[in-house]
Amino acid sequence: FAGQDAALDTSIRALLAKNDPVIALAALRSIQKWPDAERVEALAHIAEHTPLDSYLRGALYSAVYGHAPAILDTLLSDGEYDDTEILQILARECAQDGGAETAAQRFIPFANRNPELFQASLDALIIGTLEGLSKRGDLNTSPLDTLTSSLESADVTSVQNYVQAKKDSWLNAIEDTAAIEMLAYIDEYEAVPVLRGLLTPQSIEAQQRAAIGALAQFSDAAAIGAILEPTAWEALTPRAREDAVNALLLRKARIDALFDAMAAGDVSPRSLTALQRTRLLRSGNTEVKARAQEAFAALNAGRAEALAKFQPAAKLEGDAAKGAKHFETICASCHVFQGEGFSVGPELSDIRAKTAETIILHIIEPNREVTSGYETCEVETVDGDTYTGIMTSDDASGITLTQAYGNAATIARENIAAVRNAPLSLMPEGIEEGMQPQDMADLIAFLRRDL
Repeated sequence: FAGQDAALDTSIRALLAKNDPVIALAALRSIQKWPDAERVEALAHIAEHTPLDSYLRGALYSAVYGHAPAILDTLLSDGEYDDTEILQILARECAQDGGAETAAQRFIPFANRNPELFQASLDALIIGTLEGLSKRGDLNTSPLDTLTSSLESADVTSVQNYVQAKKDSWLNAIEDTAAIEMLAYIDEYEAVPVLRGLLTPQSIEAQQRAAIGALAQFSDAAAIGAILEPTAWEALTPRAREDAVNALLLRKARIDALFDAMAAGDVSPRSLTALQRTRLLRSGNTEVKARAQEAFAALNAGRAEALAKFQPAAKLEGDAAKGAKHFETICASCHVFQGEGFSVGPELSDIRAKTAETIILHIIEPNREVTSGYETCEVETVDGDTYTGIMTSDDASGITLTQAYGNAATIARENIAAVRNAPLSLMPEGIEEGMQPQDMADLIAFLRRDL
C-alpha cells in the first residue's frame, strides 16, 4: 500500500532517517511506488547517508533507473558527496539515456569550483559519462569530443579544460592500464597509434590486454590494422592473443580478416582456443562456418597415424608399477602427479577422471588443446640468445620463463629484443616414440590407479 497510504509512507521516511542498510533495503520496493520527487529525495538520502553494503548497493543501482539526473543533481548540490562508484553509475545512466547535453548539465555545479579539489568526483563523473556515451549509437564524434563540445555549450569551461587535461594525461600515461583503457573514448586517429605502440615485446601483458580492449571499440579497419599487423601479433602474450581473437570475433569484417591472416600464414589456427574455434565452426553464417571448417581441417591430421597405433592401448590391461617408470622418464620433467615431478605444465591430479582414450589423445596430440597459461613463449635477447619456456612472470622488470625440470630463465626488460608466443604446448609431439601400445597402457594404469 506504499504510495497510497500517507501514514505508511510517513513511517517509512522515519525509518529511513535511521540510516540502517537493512531497513533501506527493505524499503526500496515501497519507495519505487512513490511520486517522482519523493522517490528521488529518498534514493538520494539512502545514497548519501546510509552505509552501502554490497546488497544495498546493487539494489540501489536498479532503483535509480530513470531518475539518475535528478538524483545526481541532489548529490552534487553541496560538493560533499564522494562515493565515486555511485557517481560513475549515475553519470553512465545520464549519458546513455539522455545523451551528451543531459550529461553535461550534471557538471554545472563544478563551474565555479576548483576542479583539482574535486578530482575523484570529477573523474568518476567523466568516466561514467564516457561509458554511457559510448553505448549510444548516435554519436558523430568520439565520446570525449562529444562531451567536451557539450560542456562548452553548457558554459562549464573549467570542467572542459579539466577533461582536455585528462585526455592528454591518458595519452601519455602508457604504463597505467586504467589510462590505456580510457583511450577507447577518444578519437581513434589519436588513440590507435598509441595503442598499437603497446603491442610490443617491451609491454607487459596487462598493458597489451588493456590496449586490445581499447582497440576493440574502434572501427573495424583500425582494430584489424593494429591487431593483425604481423609484428604486433607475434609480440602478444597468450592471454593478450586470446583477447585479440575475441576482439576480432565481434564482427563479420574482422572475422574475414582473421581468416585471411590464417590463409596467408600470418596467424596460426592454433592461436584460437578450442572455444573460439567451436564458435566459428558453429556460426550461423554459412560463409564463416565454411571458412572455419577449411581453416581448422588440418590441425590434427599430422598425428592421425600415431593416434591409430596407440588407440588399442585403451583396451589393454596395464601395469601401474611399470607405468610409474614411464611417467618418470617422459612426464615428470614437466608435470606433477601425486607429489612427484616438476611443476612446469598443468598438474595431473584430475587426469585420473579422464578416459583412457582421452589421455592417449592428449599425449599423442599435445597441441590439440593447450591449457590457457601454458602456451610456449620464446624470448630473443639483444645479445642474440633465445630462451623458450612457459611465461610465469611478466612485469616491468622483465620476463621469466619456466622450463623442463623447473629451471627458470629471467630476461631483463631492457635485454628483450623480441617475444614470440606460440599457441603450442611445451610438451613436444612424438614423445611416444620408442613406446609400444602396452607401454602406453601401463602409463595410463599408473595415472588412473586410484579409480
